[in-house]
Amino acid sequence: MEPHATQDVVQVGPSLMRRQLGLEPPSLLQRRLVRQGNGVLELHRWKKIQGSGIGAVNWMDLDAEEGRYLLCAASDGCVYLYDMDRANGEDDMGMNVHQPLCSTASAAETLSVHTSRRIPCSGHTASILNIQYYPFDRGMYVTASLDKTVKLWDTSIMEAATEYRLGSAVYAIGMSKVSNNHSLIAAGTASGQISLCNIESGASICTLNEHRSPVGALKWHPADEWVLMSGAHDGKIKMWDIRKPASMLTLHHGGTMNDQHHKNSGTDGQRTCTKLSTPSSLKRDVKAMRQAQFMPRGGRSNVIPLAASTLHFPVVSLEFSKDGQYLLSYGKEGQLLSWDMAKGKETNTRYQIGFPHVSNQIQMAITEDDSFIFAPSGNTISSFDSRSGVRNAVLKGHHNPVKCCCWRPYQEEMISAALDRQMVVWTSPLQQKFKASSCTHLMDDQDDWSD
Repeated sequence: MEPHATQDVVQVGPSLMRRQLGLEPPSLLQRRLVRQGNGVLELHRWKKIQGSGIGAVNWMDLDAEEGRYLLCAASDGCVYLYDMDRANGEDDMGMNVHQPLCSTASAAETLSVHTSRRIPCSGHTASILNIQYYPFDRGMYVTASLDKTVKLWDTSIMEAATEYRLGSAVYAIGMSKVSNNHSLIAAGTASGQISLCNIESGASICTLNEHRSPVGALKWHPADEWVLMSGAHDGKIKMWDIRKPASMLTLHHGGTMNDQHHKNSGTDGQRTCTKLSTPSSLKRDVKAMRQAQFMPRGGRSNVIPLAASTLHFPVVSLEFSKDGQYLLSYGKEGQLLSWDMAKGKETNTRYQIGFPHVSNQIQMAITEDDSFIFAPSGNTISSFDSRSGVRNAVLKGHHNPVKCCCWRPYQEEMISAALDRQMVVWTSPLQQKFKASSCTHLMDDQDDWSD
């Protein structure tokens, strides 16, 4: 991934001068220094998440408003909700312990766990592999499970409001965070199909059928509500305009290809779909796609030259940069690749190869400024510099393969979960020094100056 602007090392002298002159608040210098050290994290000394007694966490998501409420999808078929800003107590070592506020109950279990509140509901009967808050309201969230269903939940009562039965195990889900014209849930299944489920109608209205192996990763474009990326276990990555009958391009192992089908019949590229947009909005969005260089001026997708890929076998994770110009793809063999979406080719950034994975779905984490990438790598987490591809550090805190990572942008923290059923909080060493020293007054903006 290649940022647009060079990010210089924080110059402490000028920053201190601006602070003394009252041009900047004291907390700004601390944030700059902490962000610079985010590439090398360490275990949090005062924060602990209670993970024992629940299933291994497969996926996590934080609410977009505060980054405070953490949803965890577990292998026991339950969802657990944590408040990451308020601890439930302290352990014998003096660490603040965060326990689940509440959890759903699987269809086979309604017993209470430790001191938390478990609410009976018609839950999942198998492991939950993916979870996401509704982008515009943390009062709802959606889950995907091996029991072949996708469920839409009410966060306030932790009960399922809508259920979609897709006929095959669901590995990945996603909702567009910038959508103004649709409320669709994309669901990737073990059969290779991608179902688009409408929240308003409560039904699956679209099926994308080009993949011939399980779809393990889905990611909506952060700037275009109609563009969806999918990654399958055969190593193919496809880009879709969900209003069109076929994918716009495909990246895959051993070379490149474009799978745009201009056929009126046949099985490849078929889909069944209801109308998703009005003619006026369609014209507007096609024009926007041309400007983004996804589509030439002619109304149809032509062959886009793509660089040869070294991605091997299953794609286990996809992540966009914040502006959507770059896509990160993570292979099961541990290779991380960066793609320039405007040019349709791999970037020059070469990330060092990590360890192979035992899981077919992995959740990566990226800092809010796209500077650092955290990718599960065996029992560890590899921290990469997004510009150079160099591995800054290997974070060790788990005893079994790591499944997922989640970045807290407002607190400069990362949360990870592994098959050892442990959840770990990471932060930068400098952040912990600020909290442990007399420099904590920087956080409170306590000066002799009046603001």
